Amino acid sequence: MNFVRKEKNRFLYVFLFLLLLIIGNFYFFGFFKDKVYSFFYESIYKTFGAWNFNQKFNQEIDFISKENEKLISILGQCREIEKENLFLKEAGKIKDFSEVEKFLAKPLFVADKGILVLNAGFSQKIREKMSVVNEDGYFCGWIKKTTENFSYLKLLSAIDFKIPVKINSLEKAEAEPVEGVLTSKNNSFLITLVPHDKEIKQGDLVYTKSFTSQEILVPENIFIGNVVSVKKDDASSFQEIEIKISCGLEENYLILLNNYGEI
Repeated sequence: MNFVRKEKNRFLYVFLFLLLLIIGNFYFFGFFKDKVYSFFYESIYKTFGAWNFNQKFNQEIDFISKENEKLISILGQCREIEKENLFLKEAGKIKDFSEVEKFLAKPLFVADKGILVLNAGFSQKIREKMSVVNEDGYFCGWIKKTTENFSYLKLLSAIDFKIPVKINSLEKAEAEPVEGVLTSKNNSFLITLVPHDKEIKQGDLVYTKSFTSQEILVPENIFIGNVVSVKKDDASSFQEIEIKISCGLEENYLILLNNYGEI
């Protein structure tokens, strides 16, 4: 009887021992597995997360660098234009309109190619044919039509115009101006009817000539732009000159109210 009881107790002890061993294994290996998983997961996450962050950071740096280069280029162009304007004004090349009666007008919208509607009209003493310059004194165009409170500005970018101009040498201020006719062609501005033997160089200065027609009345000596290129054909008596105009879409325009004749 005692032997049987002892065998039962031994069996119970062995069973409890195995049960505790199994539970301990599950707990130990489960805990270890979580630790191992957590360690590798966090390591991989941190590594690739840091790599991804660095990649995005480098992309942002590249983008900022490129934008900075663009800004530096634009600032450089602005400085060159500022230097050119200063040179022209000091040389007396740009007409001073401070003593000229004028009206400051703002563009409202584009009515057609090269045609702007301005916020001033007949009631503000604006009349057809009046010349228009920007605030730097560059020739922009002329008034094509007026109503009571609005007017239509025809810019030089319009496709159908011809006006006489003169070209002054940038290097030789004492040289005689060369005359020609300014027009537009395929989005370019060309001076035609310039004799083949006249010396024209890149950078030379282009001004208006006093001119009156049914559509326009232009005063003398308003700056228009610079020579960009010169094309000569030995088979032709004339050369073709491309220029860059200095006036375009502006925030403000000055309408010259007393531009009949010399200003």
